[in-house]
Amino acid sequence: MSSDKRVMIIGLVVMVALVGVGAVSASLFASSACDDIGPIDLAGRVASTELAPVLDAMDAEAGAVELEAFGHQLEEVLGPLTGAADATGATGLAALGGGVAAIGSTTISLDVSGSEVVAAAEFSDPAMVVGSGERLYSLALINQLTGQVDALQPQDADLDPGTCVDTAVVGDPFAFYLDADGGELLLVRIEEDGDTPELELRDAFQGRRWFSDFEVPVAPPGVLAERITGALGEELIVAARRTVPGDVQPAVIGVERASGDHRWAVGADEVAVAVAGDESDDPIWIEVVAVGDDVAVLAASGDQERERAVLIVLDVEDGSVVTVIEPDRPVEVVDAALADGDLWLTWLDGEAADQIAVERYAVADGTRIAGERMPGTYGIFGEGLVATEAAVLQAAEDGFVEVARVPEGVRVVDLVRVGEATSVLLELEDRGAVALTFGANG
Repeated sequence: MSSDKRVMIIGLVVMVALVGVGAVSASLFASSACDDIGPIDLAGRVASTELAPVLDAMDAEAGAVELEAFGHQLEEVLGPLTGAADATGATGLAALGGGVAAIGSTTISLDVSGSEVVAAAEFSDPAMVVGSGERLYSLALINQLTGQVDALQPQDADLDPGTCVDTAVVGDPFAFYLDADGGELLLVRIEEDGDTPELELRDAFQGRRWFSDFEVPVAPPGVLAERITGALGEELIVAARRTVPGDVQPAVIGVERASGDHRWAVGADEVAVAVAGDESDDPIWIEVVAVGDDVAVLAASGDQERERAVLIVLDVEDGSVVTVIEPDRPVEVVDAALADGDLWLTWLDGEAADQIAVERYAVADGTRIAGERMPGTYGIFGEGLVATEAAVLQAAEDGFVEVARVPEGVRVVDLVRVGEATSVLLELEDRGAVALTFGANG
């Protein structure tokens, strides 16, 4: 009897232990990425109608005179300075709820004048903040290469979180991030067997708005996701993928933003001819770099030199190739934008490693309208301006004119326009970052 009791007690202890281990393991493996991407309130961020008090609060007075002079130069083209804010930790700008936000691991929501902090929050790994409009999104981005997202959560202008959606539920397709804009989020969803990915458009109110098929050759989800890119236009979404001449599946598709209905498709062979004529059967990598009202722009490159690209301009109505832009030789595209009916392009040339080319092309026929070389390896577009490491430029009839000289130790990270106001995000080396807003008072 005593032996039987000992066996029963041992069995009971083992059972309890195993149940405990199972419960702990289940809680670990079932833990949602939603737990990791919520905003953490941040206090003490300073904003003002003037720059000096903000730099003083940041202990960033070094170089203040040069920075003030830079701000005065920008006022000549953007209007009077209406706000300055400590945006340390932000890496971009976005329109948000009628105002502007400096977004990144630290996100600061500002009023439209840029002089008042509406809310401030921190986001820890693996959260990435994206989007613009009425809502931003914090994403649990667990793979930078593929864009895999395990959870998403909308954030309003007060940085109050909405309902978090766990996209890594067992049995659901994998989710991969493509683009976010206007309060909406574009994902590609891929089943575990890699069969027929679907584009998914979401917003913070309806959740999923629609699914739309994107037919591709079968491959593992991560491989497919690395090869697919997409961008949101006002009325059209363009998605593209790495392709090989002879593929029966389309290389590029145009999808109605409102409904997800397919408007057109461009075949692999058509892309191959645009890039290399009939001379090559090498795989071609395609990136969607801009979608405008009239045209979409793709950067297409061979498998061996993925950083070197030519630009393919497509008509958004039917997907036909309007022109192919190849500045002298295939180039490493730094940034591209559609403005005033033209394509603006910054690119690097391996033969001039310390210079960046700033160029403007007519999208109708690929004619080069203007261009010049600037010192450095960096150039971004925003609101009719080009910011390089050395200067901020504005387009002129016969080229570009310098409107502001960038001070040493300062980098222009982003520019965005909200109504009559234009905000500029400046990185101040080891001193943090500031967001300046101009012209908010008309």
